[in-house]
Amino acid sequence: MKWLWVYLLLILGFSLTAKAQEYGPKIDTTIKHFSVKLNALPIIFVSFNAFGEARLNSKYSICLGANYWSSKKGALIFNRFDQQHLGFTTEFRKYMDHNALRGFYVAGYFKYRHILQQEVVNFIADSTGANSIETPAQNQNWNQLGLGAAFGYQHIFPSGFLVESFAGFGYYFYSKLKADHPEYLTDFSKASRMDLRAGVSLGYAF
Repeated sequence: MKWLWVYLLLILGFSLTAKAQEYGPKIDTTIKHFSVKLNALPIIFVSFNAFGEARLNSKYSICLGANYWSSKKGALIFNRFDQQHLGFTTEFRKYMDHNALRGFYVAGYFKYRHILQQEVVNFIADSTGANSIETPAQNQNWNQLGLGAAFGYQHIFPSGFLVESFAGFGYYFYSKLKADHPEYLTDFSKASRMDLRAGVSLGYAF
């Protein structure tokens, strides 16, 4: 949660910078029609998020993204098994300054996510309900569909280099699980249906 506040402060900082530029030297206002970018912060956690954005008109753009994350058992404190996440996002943006690809925007997005969990061990109650039984290890495959909303600020320098900060929240309304041994499944945590988005992207517009 503290990272989300950091990202919100970054967005505020970008907005103040943009406001100050209204009274400073004129910057390049050439219309940019496309951009490619990479969310830099998740790389720390071996997560890769790449995006491509296309201007539709002066107000709107469409942004397509893909992300991949892989983690081994024990790599993090809460990792009890190997897992891989693969997701694809389609996002529609509205730029508030009517200068698409530049400035503040609000967005709605649709996301598909596939999760592969390997050698998962669950714990279920025994017949008395007083003790837990360790189940055999199994592979679990999740397929999820979600919707969400986001906002951010994107600044494009005269060279075409861009910096973007954003934050958002979504929810996976559809979640389907396939497992080797369905009889050993436990309830899927509601928290794992949430999609929290935040980051600082670097890229190039043209």
